[in-house]
Amino acid sequence: MKKKDGIDALLAYYEDHMPKNVILVKNHQRYDETKQAIQDIADFVWETDKNAKINVTPDDLTGSSICVEIIASLVVIDMIDKFCDALRKANNFEVYPREDGNIGLGIVFEGVFDAAPPKK
Repeated sequence: MKKKDGIDALLAYYEDHMPKNVILVKNHQRYDETKQAIQDIADFVWETDKNAKINVTPDDLTGSSICVEIIASLVVIDMIDKFCDALRKANNFEVYPREDGNIGLGIVFEGVFDAAPPKK
């Protein structure tokens, strides 16, 4: 068996030592602002590309964040202030070209869910 190094070793350690059953609850304020920001961003994207694909998923590693992946042929932002207001709610934002000729946008909203306090 090959020795794990770098990021693989870190992820293996993380998987071995993280609690297996963590109950997450909505951080209601963060959840609501995230939901609105995602809707605003989606509206901008669909204005220029009705066939854009928008995937919203919880972060697989921690579960407390929401990840948004947008694949579109074109994105034109004509109301930059409103678009920037939505992006300010995000913790991470990236735009990248894809090999299929489309544009990818990756957006992460952290702290959308919190670990539930333990029962007493």
